Amino acid sequence: MVKPNKALKKEIKKEVKNEVKKESKMHIFWTKVLSYSVVVILGIGTVFYHFAENWNWLDSLYFSVTTLTTVGYGDLVPTNPVSKFFTIIYILLGIGIIFGFIGIIAKKSRQN
Repeated sequence: MVKPNKALKKEIKKEVKNEVKKESKMHIFWTKVLSYSVVVILGIGTVFYHFAENWNWLDSLYFSVTTLTTVGYGDLVPTNPVSKFFTIIYILLGIGIIFGFIGIIAKKSRQN
């Protein structure tokens, strides 16, 4: 059996440490990107529903959150065709962002 020498062991440790740092930086980067994306997508939905459906700001935000988290209580529903079409596009784009954000937070909490 061949035993690695001390220099090789040290080099391997250094490489592993560098990989962990690189992965941590990427995790922080994607957490920030997804955090901003969540705020933007919820903001877009809130503003749209406030003006298109004449809902108050809280109802608009509530609908945006319940829609993108797929809860969808059904107490608020879009009533005009433009809002219905917007909701289709909003769901298709927004669910990926929301679930990506939830996934990266869950991954980080599992690591801790």
